Amino acid sequence: MKYSIYVCAVAVFITLMSMTSQTFASPYFGDSWQLGDASSYTQITDVQQSGLDIDGDLTFECWVKFDTTQDYFSAFKDDGGDPDSSPYGFNFQPDTNSIAPDDYLARMVNNPNDSRAQEADHSILVSRVTPETWHHASWVFRSTDGEFDFYLSGEHQGTASGMNTSMWDSAGPFVVGSNRSTPTHAHLRQCRMWNIARPATDIVRDMYRTLDISSPGLVSDWSFDGDFLDRTGRNPLVPGVSSYHPTFSTHIGPIAVRKSDLTSMTNSTTLTPDTELSAPLVLPHTTYVIQGALLVSATGGIPDFKFGVRPPSDADVKVSYIALTGNDRSTGGILSSPNQESLRIRVLANTPAVIHLSGTIVTGDTPGQASIDWSQFALAPAGVTMLPGSFISAIPQ
Repeated sequence: MKYSIYVCAVAVFITLMSMTSQTFASPYFGDSWQLGDASSYTQITDVQQSGLDIDGDLTFECWVKFDTTQDYFSAFKDDGGDPDSSPYGFNFQPDTNSIAPDDYLARMVNNPNDSRAQEADHSILVSRVTPETWHHASWVFRSTDGEFDFYLSGEHQGTASGMNTSMWDSAGPFVVGSNRSTPTHAHLRQCRMWNIARPATDIVRDMYRTLDISSPGLVSDWSFDGDFLDRTGRNPLVPGVSSYHPTFSTHIGPIAVRKSDLTSMTNSTTLTPDTELSAPLVLPHTTYVIQGALLVSATGGIPDFKFGVRPPSDADVKVSYIALTGNDRSTGGILSSPNQESLRIRVLANTPAVIHLSGTIVTGDTPGQASIDWSQFALAPAGVTMLPGSFISAIPQ
């Protein structure tokens, strides 16, 4: 029964994410690779690489943040010769033909042989690519159909057809970053290559997670957290030119934390901190934008649910919430103080409820955490459970 509840909750969570902002904070607290000029690229040679000569389905994912609307990044398996006909490649670049400054193109090229004559090169228009904001970019190629889909932060942007159904085995390196004549200023974090066409549900589920390196289909996982190593151990990258000295920028936000385990509570109405749902507020006198989703279930219909958002005691809180439960029931309100509790939120037996959070926390002199505290609303032996997939983000402005 718990498994069926979890599957339902994830489906509701994905629906909720498609209703919210298209851009999400990077979930990782640490470094990112900062591209700064036209030679900001890394590579691995064909002799050294393992699994990157892909001739079939594939998925490439990466967190990216652009400094301006003129910045870009690319990743590709190079031909290594001239003319340059990449077996496959991805570009996320400004749409120079659009009058909207935040319009981008998610571009993919592929080729069945070492000739430009049969190269396929198609793009999908992506709107609202905001500078200084982390976006999760995903290209999903299906070789049988000759099509690729592009997702921005889990939201489907479109499908491009007319791609080649096969890709040749080149002797060139695999390259990530920028090797064009035009400099770029972008930050990259957590890039992954897969030899499968990943479904949207898996992309949404995993883009905030550190993955098991034995995950089926995972070829490489470059975190760019201070180095160019591949977590799988297969494809460590190195600077593409000897004169390039890479820069890793440490960022203290934005950050999102996501719950990975079930937590249940019985016979208690005392709000208790959830150890997995606590986002750092490390800057004093700073406005943090708060977003989140809580996925809750119950084994019986008596206890129901309540929660609070707990920042440092001298912080100013204004977080609204809306709870969606079975039979289109909804409850909403605003938490406007560090010690305030939510209204009673109905949680029907074996039916997940989703509570969407949105608002701000302004820190005072004391940095700290924004934690989710929760409990049963009514004392009862029936259990209330916070499900995996629940998350909270705190984005400094």
